Amino acid sequence: MKHKPIALFFSTIATLTALLVGGSRVAQSEAVLIADRFDYPLDPAQYGLESGSDFLDFTALGWHTGEDWNRHNTECDEDLGDPVYAVADGTITAAGLYDDPAGNTILIIHSLPDGSTVWSMYTHLDEITRFSGDVVMGEPIGTMGKTGGRPCVHLHWEIRITDLPPDHLPSDWSRQQIQANYLDPSDFVASYNLSDRVTVSHWSFYRGRTTTFRNPGLYNLSSAFNDKLSSIALPAGWTVTVYRDRSGSGPSHTYAANDTDFANDLFSDGSPVDDQISSLLIASPVK
Repeated sequence: MKHKPIALFFSTIATLTALLVGGSRVAQSEAVLIADRFDYPLDPAQYGLESGSDFLDFTALGWHTGEDWNRHNTECDEDLGDPVYAVADGTITAAGLYDDPAGNTILIIHSLPDGSTVWSMYTHLDEITRFSGDVVMGEPIGTMGKTGGRPCVHLHWEIRITDLPPDHLPSDWSRQQIQANYLDPSDFVASYNLSDRVTVSHWSFYRGRTTTFRNPGLYNLSSAFNDKLSSIALPAGWTVTVYRDRSGSGPSHTYAANDTDFANDLFSDGSPVDDQISSLLIASPVK
């Protein structure tokens, strides 16, 4: 089912212009900003997948094309109006109000260093604060809402590898078609070699509750993450040694690259790593 926009596209500046012509866009040139880093649209220490749908969950609208994020430990509308941020440098190609179930939606194009292109999409926004032009990673672009007829506030966000209409709803697509046109958002961001942080998550493939560490050092995990970790992403050249006990004691296991699932990993004494981590030692490359 195709949802036609009910608000005008706003033309981007200098390098990319998007026009609304009978529900279609005409891209006239390529974005020039290079997105060499990606981050999350909300702080993963405070937001994440709570009760919403994950990437490739099967829903009443078909295979889910993104992730639905909320502030941790909140009720239905408590995070209404919380700011939403651009995940990387890029250019807004569309912003406006669309038919249900999209609502207020923003689409940003990102040019990667290898010459490829991805698009980030943010929908159900309460307000749009940036309608056009270039944006930088971490720049506020809107606020969390429930437009598009959603029963509760949440941010639905996507990473696309195909240029699709902002409110595209592939309800009749197969799982394989979704995977050919969309990426797992958290997986993509966590594995994109962020240069200044380590990301650990409750569940495999960087899903569920997530927290980050920007600096090397020894950390005891908070009660929200102690004995609950299942995946890790780290910048190139960094290492993270995880320990079963507090303060860097007990059996250990060292990671020098991303690991999407701890299920088969073992501590130095042969016991399982999954859901048994209480502290971690982060080391950055020697310069």
